[in-house]
Amino acid sequence: MFAVREEVEVLKEKIAELMDRINQLELENSILKAHASQETLAQLSATSTTSQQQAQAQAQAQQTQQSQQAQQAQQTSAATPQPQHSNGSG
Repeated sequence: MFAVREEVEVLKEKIAELMDRINQLELENSILKAHASQETLAQLSATSTTSQQQAQAQAQAQQTQQSQQAQQAQQTSAATPQPQHSNGSG
């Protein structure tokens, strides 16, 4: 159970780092778009549709993989024998 809690904390930290990175990239993106020509923006919008579709497919694959890993972890922890407690009579 400790390992699961530890992994949750690691994942929370990773999520926080990724959220910070997203915010930074969004800021950079808005600055770059503000200074880009209309032709460049048109090219970006055409390629972003394809990129978004690819990113969605990758995200779905990662979610599936993470779900499978979580299920395996649950199955492994459920299969681990629990210590027997004596009831004091013996």
